[in-house]
Amino acid sequence: MQLQGVAFTTTMLRMGILGVAFCANVLISRQLNPSGRGEYQLALTIALLTATVVALSGEQGATELYAQDPGHRTQVVATALYLAPVLGLAVGVVAAVVTAMGAFGLSGDLWWVVGMIACVTVFQVWGQRLLLMDNKPVAAGVIGLLEASVFLAGSLILVGLNGMTVSAALAAYAGGLFVSSAVTVVIFRPSPQAARLQLAGRILQASARYHPGQILLYLLMRCDVLLLGSLASSSEVGSYAVAIAITGPLMVAGNTITTTFLQRQLTSDVGVGAQETVGLVRLTAVVIAPCSLAAAISAPFVIPLIWGQQFSGAILPTLALLPGVFFLAVQRPFGYFFVSGGRADITNQRAAVGAVTNVTFSIALVPTYGATGAGVAASVAYLVYSAESVRAFCRLSMVSTREVARSFIGVGGRVLR
Repeated sequence: MQLQGVAFTTTMLRMGILGVAFCANVLISRQLNPSGRGEYQLALTIALLTATVVALSGEQGATELYAQDPGHRTQVVATALYLAPVLGLAVGVVAAVVTAMGAFGLSGDLWWVVGMIACVTVFQVWGQRLLLMDNKPVAAGVIGLLEASVFLAGSLILVGLNGMTVSAALAAYAGGLFVSSAVTVVIFRPSPQAARLQLAGRILQASARYHPGQILLYLLMRCDVLLLGSLASSSEVGSYAVAIAITGPLMVAGNTITTTFLQRQLTSDVGVGAQETVGLVRLTAVVIAPCSLAAAISAPFVIPLIWGQQFSGAILPTLALLPGVFFLAVQRPFGYFFVSGGRADITNQRAAVGAVTNVTFSIALVPTYGATGAGVAASVAYLVYSAESVRAFCRLSMVSTREVARSFIGVGGRVLR
């Protein structure tokens, strides 16, 4: 299937976002060296961890209500947009306190900017999900590109003024979040009359069922960074951050494909939703497989060339991460299938299995092998998580394991109906 119209536009916008954000992160890495880049990565990880623990499951609750109650979708969107900043303030306070305590080896002086990022992240993430649910993928892409551009502009200004520090780089990142959040409000212009206190309670009630899974999912994705900061050094975190920067776009690409066709999965018909999900997995595999291969071949040459010889320690972690990232990116449609059906138990279970695997392998490998050990641990955890997703999907949808396995290599049927 060829992406056309909205799908093509959205894909191009996401590629633009990746390119702009990539340039900003390279600038920051070259200016801060591995140790400073490691502190920067730890700060972002703590901010996002705090946001996840306190509030980010709310977007899952809003998604479930939006899918299952079509008659009140306008009210769901308005209520979520008013609820997000309230939770964001709580998140910001918690993140600032955690950072001030020196958690995971991060300097307590960064408390203010970490708190700010955590606060605005809640609204930004909720806003992006609401735009996609409301069938505005192009608007979501444009806002994302604006956010990345503000981040890059701030980074360039810091380089020009010779003022690049960890806190300044984080402030540039926060600036992009603020701008994108403001534009989201302008697009929706949520009416206070449309917001419902009862709906806010229903969103929180629904999100509570997804909350353990969201926390565990974040631990699956980033406990390797936190454990590197605690068990190794900020320089190891800096090298690992480069591996994340190279492999991360593969997961973003997988998410972009899935969210572009999100409306197809938001159906109460399990059979239709299952077939759409398998088609999306197949489409994602067709796109991600050659990109993963290209990343593996080019990493030993690209890393020293772009980031500098000081980051050559990122080559092995990158190669270790790639197999797991491929499967994690390709299995992304399963998550929306589970959420649209209200199966929080499945999302929680698979996240728990993956998180426990990552923590166990990280503790075993990081003290000895540093960033490379973290890459191996994460890759194994992503493989286990993907396998659990397939098992649960096949059991729930009655689609054969063979058909799903064939979709992971891009064969076996039509990409999408």
